[in-house]
Amino acid sequence: MNRTSDILVIGGGIVGLAIAIELKLRGAAVTVLSRDFAGAATHAAAGMLAPHSEDIPPGPMLELCLKSLALYPDWVHKLEEISGLSAGYWPCGSLAPVYQLDGIPQSTSTDLSLTKLWFNRDAIHYAQSGFGADVMGGWWFPEDAQVDNRALAKALWSTAQSLGVDIQEGVSVTGIQQQQGRVIGVRTAIADWQADHYI
Repeated sequence: MNRTSDILVIGGGIVGLAIAIELKLRGAAVTVLSRDFAGAATHAAAGMLAPHSEDIPPGPMLELCLKSLALYPDWVHKLEEISGLSAGYWPCGSLAPVYQLDGIPQSTSTDLSLTKLWFNRDAIHYAQSGFGADVMGGWWFPEDAQVDNRALAKALWSTAQSLGVDIQEGVSVTGIQQQQGRVIGVRTAIADWQADHYI
């Protein structure tokens, strides 16, 4: 049996559901093939939204991460409005300890336009008790945040369902059919799927 959809998304985790929701909001008929939503890596993630503390070198990847971080509050708000569920977003900032002071400023910056502030040894131990004596200072990233990945997953699932995204749970993709370098179908144990676009 063949089944069809405008857009077929393989994977029902955070990324797959987020894409499906955005496409559905733009009027597309979207089907998500989800092998095991409850067992997905989505539920095991740490939920860190902290590109500043990941030590990503300047360039396109860092720019993408910062742009994504800036979009997160409005995106989460939209999900919460549709689903009626909290996504567990918290703009808490992050603190990255430093163990060696080579080339690191040793005075606190007061320029609030910076995306990071230096905390000297006294300031970091005051801000966060429990650091070991080997922590010599650290960077405070006030724009970083975190999300409760389990709450976000529930909000995404609920949003997708309420919008009418066709979620096929318990469906494992066993093969991707190609012809002349183009995907022309997806094979599962239950049925073969065709779509205008595949993600």
